[in-house]
Amino acid sequence: MKNNFEIKSNSSENFEKFIEIPKEEIQAVQDILSFSEKLSEEGYTEDSIYASSNSNLTAEELEKMNTDELSQTLKSLYDESFNLRRKIKREAQYQARKGDIDFMNDQFEKLMQYIESQKIWKHKFSTNYSFNLGWYDETNFKGDGSESKTVDELNSFAGQSRDSLYYVSKSGLSLRLKRSLLIDGGLKQVLQKPQEFILFFNRREQQRRDLDIKETFNDIESLNSIDFPSELTSFEPKLEYNAIEFSKFNFSENIDSDYKSDIQVIKNGDRTIVKNYDNEHPGHQINKIYF
Repeated sequence: MKNNFEIKSNSSENFEKFIEIPKEEIQAVQDILSFSEKLSEEGYTEDSIYASSNSNLTAEELEKMNTDELSQTLKSLYDESFNLRRKIKREAQYQARKGDIDFMNDQFEKLMQYIESQKIWKHKFSTNYSFNLGWYDETNFKGDGSESKTVDELNSFAGQSRDSLYYVSKSGLSLRLKRSLLIDGGLKQVLQKPQEFILFFNRREQQRRDLDIKETFNDIESLNSIDFPSELTSFEPKLEYNAIEFSKFNFSENIDSDYKSDIQVIKNGDRTIVKNYDNEHPGHQINKIYF
């Protein structure tokens, strides 16, 4: 058998090429073609690994799903970046005024210790600073202040707690420490004027059920009044309830004798009515009860 082809002349002259293909090569190619045709006629069964590897979704549906996952991943990365920037900002704020902040926090602790050394208190609790009823629905608000704490940490100056602290005496007098004013205002602004009566109201439930609160004002005759659905009011602090304080203008002016309040608290059927007050402070929701 000759080579595949044979050149009868050198490369600088004309030549004649003869091509001969061995039988075994032709047979091999024919076998390949036959084998390919046989393969093309084969398929796979529904219980094969090939069938189970197919998706039930179309390519377009898979593309959309993967795109949505990518968007969610990018959003998570953005949120992490945003929170990290907030953390860096808080740390910078703290380091820049570390001495001032530490001093004011120590002064606040001393004030709390002095307040608690008085043997008149029945309750101590805190209300959240940042919580807004519109941010949460009834299914995801835990009632334990965790949402408020998270929001507060993200937004507060130098990571300082801004929840207000309340003390309630055995007779019902209340004293509030507005901690959000501590760093820039000092203790004089933190300690609020005492109030002579405090009520606790489930405002979140009232808004959810769209129940009425009736309030009237008569500053001339000092006959302001407000009435609540009794089922949502309490004279004891409860988690998730709002603290509402009331007082007269002259309260705490006379400290030489017992004080008899002119404020009236009336239970009338399914309504609880507070009357004859001058000042009203509607506080935020209670997120922790100490005692």
